Amino acid sequence: MSNIIRGYQLSQVVCVMAQLGIADLLTDQPRSSIDLAQATNTDANSLNRLLHTLASFDVVIEDESGMFSLTSLGSTLRSDVFNSLHDMAIAWCHPAMYGAWTNILESIRTGYPTFNNIFGIDFYSYLHNNTEFNGIFNRAMGSMDRHAELITIYDFSDAKCVLDVGGGKGVLMMYILRRYWHLIGILYDLPHVTEDARKLFAVGQSDISERLSIISGDLFVSVPTSADTVILSHMLMNFDDSKTKLLLSNCRAAMASGDKLLIIEVVLRDNTNQLDGRLNDLNMLVLLGGRYRSEQEYVTLLEQTGFTLKSNIQMKCNDNLLTCHAV
Repeated sequence: MSNIIRGYQLSQVVCVMAQLGIADLLTDQPRSSIDLAQATNTDANSLNRLLHTLASFDVVIEDESGMFSLTSLGSTLRSDVFNSLHDMAIAWCHPAMYGAWTNILESIRTGYPTFNNIFGIDFYSYLHNNTEFNGIFNRAMGSMDRHAELITIYDFSDAKCVLDVGGGKGVLMMYILRRYWHLIGILYDLPHVTEDARKLFAVGQSDISERLSIISGDLFVSVPTSADTVILSHMLMNFDDSKTKLLLSNCRAAMASGDKLLIIEVVLRDNTNQLDGRLNDLNMLVLLGGRYRSEQEYVTLLEQTGFTLKSNIQMKCNDNLLTCHAV
């Protein structure tokens, strides 16, 4: 219980390691705390204490000569590896994310996000107004391995046009279009998000730019038409049931009968042995007033908005792929 209570201290230690880029500095060879302090412009004694703390839970290891090396666990914080957790570590410990949890009691009592009261604006407005954190957050979300896994478990061969609603910078769309060269893609998100995507996929700068349309808009007003496959990846968890039904209804209005809707979300199981999912469920509450849902809760929402659930596949990344058909 003591380790659970002090868990926030462990996450802050890992965050500092990521912020200082220590994992990258230890990629090629072991280094001393003095050498690392010089490279990171930090106090050698204080950094040495941080490294010993990291060693106590197997993020780094110290040899007899006082040289520190990365463990396999610590290597996940390198910024140059596939599915890096570097940005994730920084994002989760950012005051915007961590700060909302300092008053979770208010959300438990009221059922409303505490983020708005602490910061004076909603979470996505905060992202829009804070460029640095917006970049960290988007990179952290883009690093999730659900993007790479989707194209290994779902066959897009019969699709002609795929629409990613709330697709951020287009990481998922990039995976799909590079795997299926016959596809046309549409990336749809808020204007300040698509601005970054337009730079990333500018004509002549990307091998998929000629097959990708980037559209800005408000998904609670309308969703672009013409796609036979629509993707909602980590979108519905952000909203309460009323907004989720509105978003699903807008998607259905843009689709023809028989078109596919792919939902990628963590689906809560009936038992409570699902710590990551349960913590993220609470995170949605304190940040956005959203929630994670069970399969039956999704079935109910889908039936109310003109869809039927055809399959629910458990992904290796702990998400679920819900394949739905427009009726």
